[in-house]
Amino acid sequence: MSSNEVEAQPAQAVEDDTQEEYTEEPLQKSGVANSESIVMAKARFREGQLVHMGIIQGGQRVKGNFTVHRKMYNRGGWVDYQLIDELTGQLYRHGAGVREKDLKPQ
Repeated sequence: MSSNEVEAQPAQAVEDDTQEEYTEEPLQKSGVANSESIVMAKARFREGQLVHMGIIQGGQRVKGNFTVHRKMYNRGGWVDYQLIDELTGQLYRHGAGVREKDLKPQ
């Protein structure tokens, strides 16, 4: 006859294979990241070029016209741009970088 009692067994230490050292994963699968000079050479816009993008002003989407002030390399492997607003002559969003994919040539 079998009993419903659980036999008391001593606890055993189990090694957890999932707890490995955390290593930072590369941005590309091969582990080879694009160098800054290659990415900057492939930039679509140059400094001083007129560009536009959609912006929201007063709750409405409007076309914003800008001049490229500076190109900046992003660790993600793309180019960000600092823009100067054509209307105010000031840096757009206090000099924050804008992704290349958001801009269109004038």
